Amino acid sequence: MISVGVPYIEQTGSRVYVCSNICDNGNEYVIRFGTYSGYAPYLTADRLDPFVVALLPRAMRRNEIIKCEAPVSRSLLYQINEYLVPVCSSRMKDYHLIKVEAGAVDDLTENAGAVATGYSGGVDSMHTVMNMTDPSVSPFKLTHLVIANCGAYEGGNDEKKISFYTDKATNGIVKETGLELLLIDTNLHQVHNDENYLSVISYRLSSCVLALQKLFSVYFISTTYEFAKFSFDINDSAYADLFLLPYLSTRTTKLYSTGGQKPRIEKLRELSDYEPAKRYLHPCIMTRRSRDCRCIKCVFTKVALFALGTLDRFGEVFDLDEFEKNKDWYIAQAIVNRNIIHYGEGYALLKEKGMITARSIQMAKIIAAAQKVADEHKDIIAGIKNEGR
Repeated sequence: MISVGVPYIEQTGSRVYVCSNICDNGNEYVIRFGTYSGYAPYLTADRLDPFVVALLPRAMRRNEIIKCEAPVSRSLLYQINEYLVPVCSSRMKDYHLIKVEAGAVDDLTENAGAVATGYSGGVDSMHTVMNMTDPSVSPFKLTHLVIANCGAYEGGNDEKKISFYTDKATNGIVKETGLELLLIDTNLHQVHNDENYLSVISYRLSSCVLALQKLFSVYFISTTYEFAKFSFDINDSAYADLFLLPYLSTRTTKLYSTGGQKPRIEKLRELSDYEPAKRYLHPCIMTRRSRDCRCIKCVFTKVALFALGTLDRFGEVFDLDEFEKNKDWYIAQAIVNRNIIHYGEGYALLKEKGMITARSIQMAKIIAAAQKVADEHKDIIAGIKNEGR
């Protein structure tokens, strides 16, 4: 059984947290959701909504009931027990039919009406910013950008990462759009460090939003995947966002999956005409990198923009000289990895336009052969690394 304690407020420096003491099969720890002290009045401390949502995938995997010492919003409790858990447990063999045991409290009747989306600077989040700052989308026009520290960022000092990232956003996209920037800080990635982030991404992001449901009326979660690729994937919950997010919403705070209406290469086509993207796009895996690198996200983004014929518009984001010198290597990466979703889109367009060179094909053969050898000897390679040779 997972026991969830009565929520309480705790202040640490300039941040205020809503917390709950958790007892997970004898393992005791605290889950915290916090933000700047100026947003403290919007923290939801009279119900356990965010804590229950954060614990749901853990409880379903372990076949543990969640027992709450404080109430849960009536609609959320009903949706979880009657729809979300039964469907997920029936569609994914590693998830079990568990129950959330809690008293029900009426949903909040009002909030501040904020409309927000998470901001990473990546293709999906930038595309949401572009679309949802258009005056024509009122009353769903964005008022806030959110940086949620719940496990998405690479290892290292959390405070330095968050400070770097918030400063970069404040001096960039925030000035450009006039939106408010809000940090939501959690310790979920620390207390649940055994969880694969992608497998719980939908639950963690939703829990952050529900911790501030007195603020948010609408929250857009930018998806990487086309809606047509919907599936219940135990390793990546985002594939099922069209199902999950409505049942993780309350009557007052609605969560929407957005961006899945079109493939990523179409998002990049549209972002090629969006001025802020030409300065602030940040697809890189490394949060604190100021320019691009050769990580998988940087590579397939550059390849796709090159195939679109718009890479030259992103000189403030990418090192265009480096790309030009190594163009065949980049195209070879698209060839080798064409079965990976985002590489595949760039590869298809390169092939359609006749942009695949003979040298890139030869390089692709060499890269593929090297990868095959590495895969065949991965145990030996891992052993050598462990020995520090």
